[in-house]
Amino acid sequence: MFLLAVATAIIVCLIGVGLDMLILHEHETRRVAIEVSDTLGGLVAGVLSFRLLQYERERRARLRQKIAIIADMNHHVRNALQVISFHAYSSADKEQIEAVRESMERIQWALKEVLPKL
Repeated sequence: MFLLAVATAIIVCLIGVGLDMLILHEHETRRVAIEVSDTLGGLVAGVLSFRLLQYERERRARLRQKIAIIADMNHHVRNALQVISFHAYSSADKEQIEAVRESMERIQWALKEVLPKL
């Protein structure tokens, strides 16, 4: 982030110096050169700042989306595993096998449908 700030400062400075040289080369007064240079330099700095803030907003939105997907995965896997652990100690083998099968299908569904969205 520090390097980005330094690069932005250098870019704005170079644009300002370049504009000063161009305007002074065209034999304009120093006052006009300073006003035009400052205005254009401010516009460049504003555009760069806007783009940086926009990028940060998009990055945070992607991060929130990933966190929501992870929370959803956690919910589905934990619920399925809870059924497995509960029915592992039941006395009816047929019921136990069916519960384990359904839970495994739910885990497979969660891994296929929810996790790839990351």
